[in-house]
Amino acid sequence: MKKNEKLMIGVLVLITIVMIGVLAFSKSKTWKNTLNTNVQSSEKGQDIIDDTDEDYSLEKATERGYFVIGHNKIYNKEKLDKFIENTSMNSKNRKEDSIKIVQYTTEGDPIITELIYKKTENTSTYILKEDNTRDKWSAEEDRKVRINEDIPGNIYGITERKDGNIVIVELALHAEIDYADENAKRYETIHVCSYTSNSTQEQISTFNGKVIEANQNSIIVEPNAGEDIRKSADKISVKLGKNNDEKYEVGSIVKIVYTGYIMETYPAQIEAVSIEVNSK
Repeated sequence: MKKNEKLMIGVLVLITIVMIGVLAFSKSKTWKNTLNTNVQSSEKGQDIIDDTDEDYSLEKATERGYFVIGHNKIYNKEKLDKFIENTSMNSKNRKEDSIKIVQYTTEGDPIITELIYKKTENTSTYILKEDNTRDKWSAEEDRKVRINEDIPGNIYGITERKDGNIVIVELALHAEIDYADENAKRYETIHVCSYTSNSTQEQISTFNGKVIEANQNSIIVEPNAGEDIRKSADKISVKLGKNNDEKYEVGSIVKIVYTGYIMETYPAQIEAVSIEVNSK
């Protein structure tokens, strides 16, 4: 092989290596940019309600003051009533407010709705955020956060109406709209949440105390000094129910989460939503 031919082959090989390197770098950069875009998109989605890792169990959601819709039970209904009072079209002085609504699927997964009412000098707007990313039984493409920021406060107002035995909370139109043409966006009534009219209104309460007696189905707790429940009794019998798979030893310090109803016996009796052992 001639010297010139060897040189030509060497140049071609070198060019080939450089081109492969450039293509690999370009592909890597494209993949990296795509990855960054996806991460940014994911982070943006997480920031929408800004509580991706928050515990939305019934007791925690109720303790935080959210309007909670359980199975035939509702909690913190006064929060919804206050939001309607503050932001409805009929309010004498509409004011900014927000509410978070938590309801559960049949399987117990939380669906979170956040409704915000904002005012500026000349306009007002409702913002509706819906998060069903925790619904493990829905189709993957449906598990997302949806935001509607185009709900003008001058034509929308929040209402609560009955349809049979269902109470529907919705953002209803309160004005006639003159659309510019047939292609203009159409405004329609927006569903916020619903619950059955015969739902029991429950109030979640808590207290801390010491276990002074324990058996398989219940424990007797002496509430700490200063706890409101001591006005009912100084000894509280707590039915374990679903909590009976854990042993509560005498002397343990516990936090009891219970529905607000107290049976006036001695010891007084309550139904526990959850029992948390703090120490012994």
